[in-house]
Amino acid sequence: MKITSLKLIFLFEIIIVALISFGFIPREAALFLTALLFFYILLHPLENSLILLIASIPLFIALPIKENFDSMASWRILLAVLFFVWFFKTAGRSPINWLKYFKKFFVSICSSKFYLFLFAFLLISILSLIIAEDIVAGVKKILFLANIFVFYILIVNIIKTKKSFLRAIKALAVAGGLTIIIGFFQLLSVLKYPLYAFWQFWAENVSTVFYGKNLGELMTYSNTWFSYYDSAPPTLRLFSIMPDSHSFAMICIFSVPLFLILLKFFQKDIQKRKILKTFFILSILGIILSGSRGAWLSIIFPLMILFYLFFKQIEPFLSRRVFVPLILFFLLFAISVFYPPVFYKFQSWQSGQDISSDSLIFFKRARSISDIDEVSNKGRIEIWRQTIFSIVRHPILGIGIGNYPLALDQNISAAKRGSSAHNLYLDIATETGILGILAFLAILYFILKKSWMIFRKSPDNLYKFYALCFGVFLIWILGYSFFDVTLFNDKVLMFFMVELGLLFAIDKMQQNNLDKRLQI
Repeated sequence: MKITSLKLIFLFEIIIVALISFGFIPREAALFLTALLFFYILLHPLENSLILLIASIPLFIALPIKENFDSMASWRILLAVLFFVWFFKTAGRSPINWLKYFKKFFVSICSSKFYLFLFAFLLISILSLIIAEDIVAGVKKILFLANIFVFYILIVNIIKTKKSFLRAIKALAVAGGLTIIIGFFQLLSVLKYPLYAFWQFWAENVSTVFYGKNLGELMTYSNTWFSYYDSAPPTLRLFSIMPDSHSFAMICIFSVPLFLILLKFFQKDIQKRKILKTFFILSILGIILSGSRGAWLSIIFPLMILFYLFFKQIEPFLSRRVFVPLILFFLLFAISVFYPPVFYKFQSWQSGQDISSDSLIFFKRARSISDIDEVSNKGRIEIWRQTIFSIVRHPILGIGIGNYPLALDQNISAAKRGSSAHNLYLDIATETGILGILAFLAILYFILKKSWMIFRKSPDNLYKFYALCFGVFLIWILGYSFFDVTLFNDKVLMFFMVELGLLFAIDKMQQNNLDKRLQI
């Protein structure tokens, strides 16, 4: 394996983040690490810098700038730096060239319904600030979304060849694999240390490093890291470096198609296929052990699509290939009945007390999905009821983007503690009204339409397979979004933006190839 500066700095990044997380070096080292990545971006080719940032998604940490402002993530600075480096290299340094570039960019936007609806959603979000009680919270959310959208812009404009496309896929698979490894490291940790010791260490150290001191303190007494049962003690729900187990489940869902695509590409490399198959299984097992019932239930949506593809015999070979992870999901879910008993055996050994080991406890949690009297379900239903009332009271522009907690008569600061509609669509409709949710649904429609068109018309089998996997697993994500707003977690949204950017990069590459053939 060839050693490159990119691989060296990525390895260095992993080591520094690990040392900070375990308290071996102070948090201030994050500033040094960010400065190092900053200079790497300035001095290296655009594609290498982009690949590094993609692989670094799970490693982006909060910068301890000052006592009351230490939650600013490093990705905000690094993405902005790469964007400006790309812009100046593309448009030049002359203001006249900038105007020409913006004119060309504006014309291309006006010719695309996808971009028109995207800007319509942005405009509606800005207009919703007029009636927002907390304008600052709204502006922060708009800037947050715009900052992450930069990832999409960079992907579409820097990824121009099949080789660079595959590099981006591999980098994102590395990011997903690293997140999954940390999740299973947690599982091994709680088999050795008591749950409370693990809980406090992770909240006070790791969560603080990744999300800032305030969220770290919150996690010491309030989180979603454990499943609770009437007849048994709590069990760990894998969450990795994410703030909650739902976000980890979402990352695992985004990762499954990446490993599938690379398995298709490395058909002759037995060693790499073994590694990919291992991560493929771990990613599905991660969805199950996250304990996220929304992820379990929403698998029905991609399953319906695959049955349609299979029985209509539309690319039957490809549709059967995507059936594999779903079949494996159900198989591993059945096997995971052994997880709680094994977990409780270790807890019994740690405490010296005999702890219940109900072997059906995992299926009881799955069965609770349909139990409207279950505490979590009752809470969601009540939140949905209040959310719908808010939409009825403010139907046009909602209550203002970033102001959702007001729908529940909560303080705006409750958003940082996870206050949401537990439904992405209701959340958006509450904040931006009927106009906002219609624009958002139009965006999703055009994304799925683009995925379908590439799947049906692309002459390249790798691109066809990517478009199929992206579309099917996006439907899983959108189904999951009926039960949570996890898609708006920064790391989850970055995964989505990279995969979305790669889909549209395929379309752009194929359009450029078509234009070249027409010129010849």
